[in-house]
Amino acid sequence: MSLKYDFFLNEKVTDLEPIERLLKEKNIPYSKKVADRRIYFDAYEDLGFEICIFRENTSYFEYQIHDTCHAYEWNDCTCVSFEVNKFFDNQKVKSNMLEMIIALFKSNAFDALLLFNGDVLILDRKNGKINPNLESGFWKSTDLLTRLENQIH
Repeated sequence: MSLKYDFFLNEKVTDLEPIERLLKEKNIPYSKKVADRRIYFDAYEDLGFEICIFRENTSYFEYQIHDTCHAYEWNDCTCVSFEVNKFFDNQKVKSNMLEMIIALFKSNAFDALLLFNGDVLILDRKNGKINPNLESGFWKSTDLLTRLENQIH
């Protein structure tokens, strides 16, 4: 059984090299497959997730934080989906996933959203500013939040 995190990028991202480069640098065994206009990286055993990358013509997002409703409608966006093994060490999975996201942030200047199960906002980036949703529960470990802040500033 798995959990799902979707990292939406507000543009058609063509440079997905940071993901593959990071896997190679860390000597993580993985398999890569292209099927149905999707790219799959399977590192389930070592990282605790499989990555699926695909493009969407239009995506609509709506969520609420502090009694304020936020809504986005993006055209031509890219989704980097993390299918997480729920039996894998939770902190290790989050750390591994955050490392992938930071690599993508460093190589692109796009707006982005990280959602858990399609409706819980974990973080967003608007106009270059990254905003973690501290109410989401994802950031219970201050180590993750510190890593995010140190890596992108």
